Amino acid sequence: MKLRSLKVLILALVALGTPVIGNLSATPAFAAADAVTFPCQGEDGAGDSGYYTVTDGLLDGLEHCYGEVVLDDSVTRISYGTEAPHAVSITIPATTSTIGDWPFHAPELSNISVAGDNPNYESIGGVLFTKDGATLIRYPAAANLQSYDVPGSVTDISAQAFQGSNFLQTVNLPASLIHADYAFDALSPSIETITVAPENQNYSSSDGVFFNKDGTVLLAYPQGKSDVSYEVPVSVQVINSDALQYNSSLAAVTFPDGLLEIGQYAFS
Repeated sequence: MKLRSLKVLILALVALGTPVIGNLSATPAFAAADAVTFPCQGEDGAGDSGYYTVTDGLLDGLEHCYGEVVLDDSVTRISYGTEAPHAVSITIPATTSTIGDWPFHAPELSNISVAGDNPNYESIGGVLFTKDGATLIRYPAAANLQSYDVPGSVTDISAQAFQGSNFLQTVNLPASLIHADYAFDALSPSIETITVAPENQNYSSSDGVFFNKDGTVLLAYPQGKSDVSYEVPVSVQVINSDALQYNSSLAAVTFPDGLLEIGQYAFS
């Protein structure tokens, strides 16, 4: 047996917990955590709507779940872009302590619920927030509202929070908002207008377009806005990354003389 093959055999035996005696050193092997399977039961406890897996507390995805999904208490972490293509409602347990930006890629999702005794997160009107209401994490893509007023407690909106919105046409941002540069940085085809409370010290809007306060940075041009042309205001020096992406109506854009920078994928 060649030396390399012998090392492979020894590593395999170590991984299985088999004692190995010899003079060849081997790097300790660590077995991967096992995935545990759960039914995608709804509020009524029915377990016939599919299944999902959890590995070491991490929700692996909800690709096989349909309709209402009540997550098991073993789910402690939900990561960025967790697939949930057929879920219409997701209930997050009290045990979940970590949720990343854009936690659900879920075009049919109309409601996100959180167990009332979860110390980290809460749901307000079916929208996912941190427990203190300061950060809006995820607006459900299929929530059946045409206009949404972000609560006055919100200081931060996570990146891609409004991704995939199917019905939402107007988003009204409060005076309290401090960080939201990439809140609309994803495909949100229904949004036509973004407004900002005039007293907000960090952001502004003009003709439904989202800017920083002094109008020098164009942050987001709504993807559902139906105008075929747009003249970027003369105050704008920077067009943010992805700022004008995915708008299917816009055919012509006029830039001001003072424009200094166009971010990556601004028109993709």
